[in-house]
Amino acid sequence: MPNEDKVTSGGGYERGSGLLGNPDMEIDPGYFILRQNGQQVGRAFTTRRGDEHWELFVNYTWPSRRSGPVVLVIEPTTQNAPADEAAFRSGITQGSVYLHLKAV
Repeated sequence: MPNEDKVTSGGGYERGSGLLGNPDMEIDPGYFILRQNGQQVGRAFTTRRGDEHWELFVNYTWPSRRSGPVVLVIEPTTQNAPADEAAFRSGITQGSVYLHLKAV
């Protein structure tokens, strides 16, 4: 079965192969909740400059042969959205993985 992105009925995006399965995929600027199996496993904040800030919680499942297929749903939200990048980074919880991606 090919890896295809699709918009879910909740307005999020499903990623069949994990976080960055398609290098051409970029998400719109905003604030997002990340879910696996209906459970929140992280959050993301993106800017118009192409900066993406990701926080992956301790319950995030990294795609691997051992874990089997993992579907990541990225849901846009405005609830509890940080005002800027600094506010997002200051809210990162202990034990989480922080990723900063920059479009070039």
